[in-house]
Amino acid sequence: MPVMDGFEASRQIRENETRLKMNHVPIIAMTGNAFESDRTKCLDAGMDDFMSKPVEPDILAQKIRSNLKSQESPEKSNAKEKPSEIKVESTPVEVYRAGIDPVLCFDKNKLLTRFEGDKKLVELIVNSFLQEAPELIEKIHQAIDKNDANGVRLSSHALKGSAANVNADLLSRAALKMETQAKIENSDSFAATLKMIQTEYNNFTREAG
Repeated sequence: MPVMDGFEASRQIRENETRLKMNHVPIIAMTGNAFESDRTKCLDAGMDDFMSKPVEPDILAQKIRSNLKSQESPEKSNAKEKPSEIKVESTPVEVYRAGIDPVLCFDKNKLLTRFEGDKKLVELIVNSFLQEAPELIEKIHQAIDKNDANGVRLSSHALKGSAANVNADLLSRAALKMETQAKIENSDSFAATLKMIQTEYNNFTREAG
């Protein structure tokens, strides 16, 4: 997000609600991570719920209905689940079970299944990704040139989540690798990983086309 991230935006929304005596607005976090620490961080910032990418439409709809229903029932909203009780539905992109969850360049069948076989919607989502991904890759490249590890991390994280949303498994994994390297400021590996990201993106465009 430009200017501020989702955590700061949520904090400011909650502060304004208190200061201006506004109704509580449900906030659902959608992130490329699915770990306990990330979930807790979202809830501590004032968010109501959490889901990781790739986004499953039926789960998202269920969460929206659940949180809107809580708004209609004050007694329920006062008994929110504790962070440890809120279930994370999705598995982190880097966790795959050998022989069960294959890592593919483009898992088109799974993408179609997630959107109930709606080919037009899937085409729209993929085309949107094909517009966004080159910009994110270019931002990673520019951040590397500037020796900006935090910039590399932020753009890699965004690419990781976007790739996961279109089931570009190998590209998402490559972006995760870059994000991890940026976190520990392992700049010596940036060039090789960027090449891997570009290769996987090119492979995805061929398969998606």
